[in-house]
Amino acid sequence: MHNIVSFDPSFTAWGWVVLDINDKIIDAGCIKTSPRPKKLRMRKGDDRCRRISEINQKLLEIIQKYETELIFSEQPHGSQSAVA
Repeated sequence: MHNIVSFDPSFTAWGWVVLDINDKIIDAGCIKTSPRPKKLRMRKGDDRCRRISEINQKLLEIIQKYETELIFSEQPHGSQSAVA
């Protein structure tokens, strides 16, 4: 089976779709993360690492579950901030 995963990356709502070799959608979803409240006094860099870790864990599960062989991802365009 040669499945393809395509991503629409974002810290807030990371979209994904799994396609088979015939471009049939097998599954799709959105991984949502949100920043911790400022009252917790967490550094922004630490909070971003936490969010990236959450996204990575879920993406790895998807990639393994669907025996992915190819991954495509949208690349952010220049008008977005460096954080995005």
